[in-house]
Amino acid sequence: MSKVSFFQRFVAVVTISVGCFLSASAQKPLAILPAHVKCDYQVSEKAETQLRDKMLSALTSAGLATVGRDASVALWPSISVVNEQTTSGIQSSATMELNYTFTLVSISSGVAFDSFVVRGVKTHGQSKVNAVARSFASIDLGTPEFQAFLRGAQAKVLNYYKQNMQQVVAKAQTSIKNRQYEEAISMLLEVPEETPGYTAKVLPVLERVYTSYAEQTAAETLQQAQAAWAAAPNEEGAEQAAKILESMPVGTKASAGARQLVTEIKTRLKSLDQRRWDAINNQLTREHRERMSTIQAARDVAVAYAKRPTVHVHRHVHVWY
Repeated sequence: MSKVSFFQRFVAVVTISVGCFLSASAQKPLAILPAHVKCDYQVSEKAETQLRDKMLSALTSAGLATVGRDASVALWPSISVVNEQTTSGIQSSATMELNYTFTLVSISSGVAFDSFVVRGVKTHGQSKVNAVARSFASIDLGTPEFQAFLRGAQAKVLNYYKQNMQQVVAKAQTSIKNRQYEEAISMLLEVPEETPGYTAKVLPVLERVYTSYAEQTAAETLQQAQAAWAAAPNEEGAEQAAKILESMPVGTKASAGARQLVTEIKTRLKSLDQRRWDAINNQLTREHRERMSTIQAARDVAVAYAKRPTVHVHRHVHVWY
């Protein structure tokens, strides 16, 4: 997640009508992100891009590729060693036979929907790590069998969530009761928008929990900004307050208090960059009630939450963004 607040990106989201969004959502194919490989030998990310590019190419051929942040499903490769031989001497080498398993998984929960095994990938290199890295060039994901696996992905994933949607919503409701709003948002966004029943059962809950999250976060942000200004009612304190307010959710009850703080600081200090403070004030005044904007902001919350090191389930499925 970049240091730029998701709320700043949130205000730049193109507004579309609810009807257009729901129509487009119902028609678009499932989006799947390629994930980093799981392997006992740690190869460089630069070398691994060969495998990523092949996964993206296969997903594109199946109409399922995305490089955005709105996917809830990943194609996760893992490598197991069938045979390996090493020779030592002036020029050491390693010869290996590998099995690749490509698993369709939920990025949020790690639930596996289906998998495909490419067996007997032979490779060699100067070391075991080098041999694994060189195997990326040998893997073939353009076969009819792999394409058939991908084409069946959407039905398997959507059928799973159709059957388990109520359980996901129930878990999210428990997190909401405990005021664990980010966790609840992450759970709800696990369900793809294309799942039958999403609009009626998931979307209203997602909107409510995001609103609760925004209200709580905005109140806390306002308190921090007020404290920063009270501790140093000068240009240094104003700069600190500005940085805090720039990350504040818009369209909340706390926005009125934030606007008052902005007015107070601008009145007290005439040397400020008025354009910056006018921009902050305009942001605080703006209300974003459009459904698409709310969902995009919720997605950014979920992405930030997923990258927290304390949320251990997300460490295993490390997707390429």
